[in-house]
Amino acid sequence: MMMSSVLKTLSVALVVGHASTLTSSTPPPFDPSLTYETFQGPAVNLRSGQISNTANDFGPFPMPKGSVAVRFFNSTVVDAEGVEVSMAELYVHHYLMFSNPDLQPGPTHQGGFCANLANVWGIGAELRGLTYYYPSPFAIILEGTETFGANLHFIRTSNVPKDGVQQCIECECLDSNPPLHNKGTVSCCPDGDQCYGMQNSTIQDGKDYFLQYTVGYESVTEHHKDLTVFGMDVTSTHTDDCGIQYQVPALKDGEIHTLQTMIDVDVNWTVAFMETHQHIGGVNLTVEHFRNGAIVGPDKFLCAPSAIYGNGTEVGNEAGYLVSIPTCSWKDGYNVAAGDQLRITSYYSNRGLANGKPWHSGVMGLVYLAAVTSQTKEQECLERLHRLCGAPPYAYSCLNCAKQAEGDLLAHGCTIPMVKAECSKTTGAGSVPAPNEVSNMTFFSIQTDAGVLLNLTGPVGGWIAIGLNNLAPVMNTTTVIVYSNDANGKPVLSARKLGPHTGGVVVAPVLEANITVEGGLVNIMFISPQNEMQTTGPDNVGDQNPSCWLFAQGTTMEFGYHGSTRGYTCIN
Repeated sequence: MMMSSVLKTLSVALVVGHASTLTSSTPPPFDPSLTYETFQGPAVNLRSGQISNTANDFGPFPMPKGSVAVRFFNSTVVDAEGVEVSMAELYVHHYLMFSNPDLQPGPTHQGGFCANLANVWGIGAELRGLTYYYPSPFAIILEGTETFGANLHFIRTSNVPKDGVQQCIECECLDSNPPLHNKGTVSCCPDGDQCYGMQNSTIQDGKDYFLQYTVGYESVTEHHKDLTVFGMDVTSTHTDDCGIQYQVPALKDGEIHTLQTMIDVDVNWTVAFMETHQHIGGVNLTVEHFRNGAIVGPDKFLCAPSAIYGNGTEVGNEAGYLVSIPTCSWKDGYNVAAGDQLRITSYYSNRGLANGKPWHSGVMGLVYLAAVTSQTKEQECLERLHRLCGAPPYAYSCLNCAKQAEGDLLAHGCTIPMVKAECSKTTGAGSVPAPNEVSNMTFFSIQTDAGVLLNLTGPVGGWIAIGLNNLAPVMNTTTVIVYSNDANGKPVLSARKLGPHTGGVVVAPVLEANITVEGGLVNIMFISPQNEMQTTGPDNVGDQNPSCWLFAQGTTMEFGYHGSTRGYTCIN
């Protein structure tokens, strides 16, 4: 887990004007050196007030065939007639397009940091005013083997009362308590439900909508530099604990709400492109580059785009809506070194839609950058170890193999602790090795006369969960056993069936377990609840079909999708 020092402020103040030299990308409508293809994803059918919030593997979303270097990408939403749809009819809360989603095998083109933001492309209501244009020779290089899926969070606002549209599209929750304790989250906008204010609607006017996107590409050459995408979030406190959404209480005219954090960089970057994302009310989002505690470069800001709002009725210029955010790009790349930090600051005002409210719920302050990266020593070591001795989980320890290749591994940055830790990821004695995405979690099972005894450990102070989904590493519909606080703040072991981008529903509120705490770790022993989990799990080890185990954890005892880290271990 990445360690960081965090500066995080939450205040109401006036923004003082500042000067900076931005390298804003203003791409031509079409670069004649590129080949362009336009595609559509599957239809999303919505009636007035209804929400789509599809799973990450919703699709497929076609891409150019073969291996290509993508340097241009833009998008819009159209109806069945191919006509672009106004934000006043269909609000794009966000869309996230993933390469090989939910840990399907294959390249993801993603480097982190946020588990919830592992997308290659993706934006919100500003989609028509934002184009991804990577300066040559930088590109997202597709192998042609990828499968693309997308999380489409669309909200149809047709027939929503005018004084409720803003609360509808901000996913305001029913237990929101404005003006100072307002609340809006993606979990209050589940797929298929009606938005705030339309819960009792009986209007049956379903209509099909399509994400349409244009890809500009060229043939891959030895001169291309492959980009990796990194997603960062202003709500994080340890770089990768991304809460994604936050609340802006009611503000007076002229007041500005700020939220700020520091992001630790663990590898060398050559940054080619950067975009930011905010919701209605967003003023601007700034990114500053620090090295050894001091700002790098002659300009205070690395990137500081201001949100652009519409003032008309035409598509892409809808009055009151945030319709564009300029991007930043660097023709020759911008270098950020391992150990540097990026300071992200998000500014919001009380600006809203006509008949809107002076508060904003469920807002975002995100940064995506595309960079050429170096490997950490650990990444270089593990890549070499896996090539020589195979990848975990191991049926037996790989230490013998590693000892025979000791000289080779040392030359590739390996240390003895690195190799021992990786080789310990075995399936011996019922163990299921935890994936690298989680920290200090272990899990194993033992067959007893009473059933399958499961043992789960994790850090004290944060919720932990284990789940089993045969055949596919997919979170949606997985039943998980969760150790977290209940509604009364009491730590309990429960069972949940997860939903797309949500914590799902509780299927067993309290499970019997032996829970002990020692050395900063909580240890939980329990008999597998066969009626709750899809299978008893350990019996599947060695079968022809894989068993995919979901490990997940949070930084507090309040269970939730956002702010969690998670990964899979699949055993054949």
